Amino acid sequence: MDEIKIVPWQDIQGNKYIKSINPFMLTKGGYLSTMRARLIGNSRTNSDFVTIKFDRDYVLLWLATKVIKPLTNEGIDGVNELLLEAWEKSGISQRSLQRNFDSNRTA
Repeated sequence: MDEIKIVPWQDIQGNKYIKSINPFMLTKGGYLSTMRARLIGNSRTNSDFVTIKFDRDYVLLWLATKVIKPLTNEGIDGVNELLLEAWEKSGISQRSLQRNFDSNRTA
């Protein structure tokens, strides 16, 4: 059986933002996901199973690409206001947020 190699998300060919964000991407070890992917430098038709490491940079660029850029016309204040309103509608309390933050930092 072939060994599955771990590659950074930046090595994915094509749509790099295919994976939804996950809180473990913000941890020191990042988030590992095994999937079939084409890697930069490989044939366009050749895809292999690889374990891809997603990290904080992935989350930041995912947010920039999927959330911020489409809302550019709102400006930074408008985007911040929308995010705060969405946060309030999510029903997540500050207490549960702190508990999740603390447990993710140690993961």
